Amino acid sequence: MISLRSQRITPKSKQRIYYSDFTRDFDLNPVTGSVELLTNSDSIRQSIENLVMTNKGERFYSPNVGSDVPRSLFELFDDLTGTKIQTYVTTVIQTYEPRASALVVNVTVDMANNNYVVDIQFTPINIPGLVQTMQIVINRVR
Repeated sequence: MISLRSQRITPKSKQRIYYSDFTRDFDLNPVTGSVELLTNSDSIRQSIENLVMTNKGERFYSPNVGSDVPRSLFELFDDLTGTKIQTYVTTVIQTYEPRASALVVNVTVDMANNNYVVDIQFTPINIPGLVQTMQIVINRVR
């Protein structure tokens, strides 16, 4: 009996790579020696974290990219600032991360630890049934 190649491939190996980025610190893959890649949802997570933690004006030739979340850490530590952070995060993701859709952002003010906890839910646009969650803890500077 002849087995077809399509019958030997497992569903896990059929997963397509839609997006890929280098890791933030350009780690090397220990096996291949090439730069490590992040794919699909991991790539989107890293991009969202970079956007959230960037102030406007920090990127050369792209002064509008950023969320101003780090600047808001010097404001009063209350729910109003948490709402501002939620608006900043939602706006920057909707504007500069087109790979994420069905966005839900919740910000929790953690007064005991002096930080804001940002919970983000998104769906990659090319993988419609996959809901991804991530959490960014933003420490307030004293």
